[in-house]
Amino acid sequence: LTRLCGYVPTVPLGLTDACRMVLKAAGHPLTAVEVRAQLDAMGMDLSKYSSNLAAIHTVLKRLRESGEVAFVPHGWDKPGYRWERPA
Repeated sequence: LTRLCGYVPTVPLGLTDACRMVLKAAGHPLTAVEVRAQLDAMGMDLSKYSSNLAAIHTVLKRLRESGEVAFVPHGWDKPGYRWERPA
């Protein structure tokens, strides 16, 4: 909504916190591509990353290593990530 209304956020949201927010709100596992789509829909500027999907994969990997998200393999589809920590 901030982008639609023309507002500029007063506290910039980092990529890691934005990924946390997307995964918490989803309620089901998301792939890195789906996380990127949600970040774009939120109005997050990903243009500063030369490869935004690689940056998202790195964040998801680190969140998995810290135990905040779980890796969910799918036999029929790309693997996803699910939020693990209680809100």
